[in-house]
Amino acid sequence: MCKIFNIIKFKIKKIFYLSLMPKNDVDLVISYIENYRKELEKNKQYLELKYINEIFYEYVKKLISKYSINKDFISAIKLCKYIYKNYPDDTDNIKMYINCFENTSPKDLYIINNQELRETRNDAEICRIISEIYLKRGNYKKALISYCFFLKMLNKNKLNFIDLYFIQIYYLEMYNQTNNVDYKRKALVCLKKALEIEPKNKTIMQKAIVIASEIKDYKSLRKYFNKYINLGYDMNLLLISLYGDLCMFEKDIEGWKKYCRLYQKHKSSIYSDNLNKPEWTGKENLSKSTLLIINEEGYGDNFLIWGYIPRLKKNCEKIIYYMEDTLYELFKNNDLDIDIYPLSSTNIKNLKYDYYIPCMSVPIALNVTLENISVNGGYIKADERLVKKYREKYFDNGKFKIGIAFRGRNISSDIYSLRKNIPAEKFSSLDSLNNVQFYCLTKDAADEELKCFKRNGIINLAKEFSSFADTAAAIENMDIVVSGDNCILNLAGAMGKKTLGMFSYYYPPGRWYDLSREDCGYYKSVKPIINDENDNWEISMQKAVKEIQSIMADDKMI
Repeated sequence: MCKIFNIIKFKIKKIFYLSLMPKNDVDLVISYIENYRKELEKNKQYLELKYINEIFYEYVKKLISKYSINKDFISAIKLCKYIYKNYPDDTDNIKMYINCFENTSPKDLYIINNQELRETRNDAEICRIISEIYLKRGNYKKALISYCFFLKMLNKNKLNFIDLYFIQIYYLEMYNQTNNVDYKRKALVCLKKALEIEPKNKTIMQKAIVIASEIKDYKSLRKYFNKYINLGYDMNLLLISLYGDLCMFEKDIEGWKKYCRLYQKHKSSIYSDNLNKPEWTGKENLSKSTLLIINEEGYGDNFLIWGYIPRLKKNCEKIIYYMEDTLYELFKNNDLDIDIYPLSSTNIKNLKYDYYIPCMSVPIALNVTLENISVNGGYIKADERLVKKYREKYFDNGKFKIGIAFRGRNISSDIYSLRKNIPAEKFSSLDSLNNVQFYCLTKDAADEELKCFKRNGIINLAKEFSSFADTAAAIENMDIVVSGDNCILNLAGAMGKKTLGMFSYYYPPGRWYDLSREDCGYYKSVKPIINDENDNWEISMQKAVKEIQSIMADDKMI
């Protein structure tokens, strides 16, 4: 028995050393191992088979380690696979497997995935491992292929909602790599199927709402919003904003009222807890009443609503506007014979009024339609003293002056804002223009962000802005404004300044009613330029270049 045992150990060592010979084929090594296993089977009457297998397995692990040290990961993986077939539950081997995969070159990993594993249909777990490794490497397309192999090898005829959730993650990451909106559509299909299986899953429903809004699938957006609201789930600010845009887009008056209530509930510290009068809906007679307008949205919305004040005055005896401090200085110098109060120094409970209305509910209450939506522009004037100050300091250069605004709120986690923001480098196509001077209107823009304007340079004016009175004075000195920021877009439009509005394909749908026209609807001086569905900013910026060249030619600047 001892003699047989020594022979067995000798043969195992022989296989081990054979594998270390130069130019040796690992497939030949595996064939020796397989033949040896058969010999072990013949001798099981002399030795305990379990003990023999342990000895055998330890030597094979040494082979794997040696191949790995020599960076021959394909050979190591083939041996791992061989062990996996015989010992599928061995966690140590799985760890070695993963280590080999993680160190394998993308090309070799592709060969292993598409040649080795596809030949053995029971290697489902390994396909899943490869999928995770591709995922870590950022190759989401191959991660998805490997994951689908994993599901196929499990003989799954019907996917569960977890599988569908993972697949939509791959599709979204593939969109991030390619900007191909078809991947977002496929992600939404996965989420829809997941909701058929788990119809009350809050997380999946939220993702479906966000993606449906991005790809402009309004039917699905409405469907999942209604389900979400009917199930009584709380809405965060992103979902509230998307719901408001949808209601505005669909001209859904009742939905808009619900949106306003949701928004006020979210901002309860300013509104719901402090308002003790009814909301004006547009139906109540205000001929002998005072109306309080409250600042509820971003800064830009206030510039727009200021244009509707003359229409409101026809209905009201008196108007009070309660607004953000940074807006106060600009608006107090644009007297429309209404009372305005800054938030920080005014207690809303001390204001005397009969009805209140959130500022973005004004167009609804006035029954604004596409026929009467326009406020034209030119109704907000900059302070002449500040205009002169900026002109003398920055604008006396004889060049065509272009204001750039590429970002609003600089909050990386605010998905809603990120859809409207444009990376500064995307504007670099404008730098091909001749005889121009660029001015940055984006607050808190870092100098590093502005280095893309290498040819003409850019003056970061926003560093000097302390309020929108400064911003307006700077804009007044410009020939044109190019903006992806909703706030600057509204201010320039309200001032009647020639403006190019740069809109992402995923821009919220209802914010501007209709962007298919030569102007943006609200303002006659604002021309919208909308990205294609793949959000190719290069195309949009080239359109902007042509527009500016045309204006410069008319002004005899070129």
